[in-house]
Amino acid sequence: MAADPLRTVTRSVETSASVAAVLAVLADPTRLPLWAPAFADRIDGDAGSGWKAIKNGRESNIRVAVEQAAGTVDSSVNSRPVERAAPTSVRFPAPTGVR
Repeated sequence: MAADPLRTVTRSVETSASVAAVLAVLADPTRLPLWAPAFADRIDGDAGSGWKAIKNGRESNIRVAVEQAAGTVDSSVNSRPVERAAPTSVRFPAPTGVR
């Protein structure tokens, strides 16, 4: 059975890594295949010309917006210039003592 391209998987993890270290990994589009391999086999492009995610030979434009002060990373994907997907957000840290 083929994978559903619109399927979303959400997971929560705890880490002893600093917020800055986690934010740096999630904010780097070239590392997307490391933490979201179902989304992209590789990433081409650069910050100046734009980023493209390649999955099974199909290209999608991606945009990554980082808000350092809020500790958020929002990723938007559009396979066609006029079409935009809902962003994926990553937010942290949790309040002290909350699990």
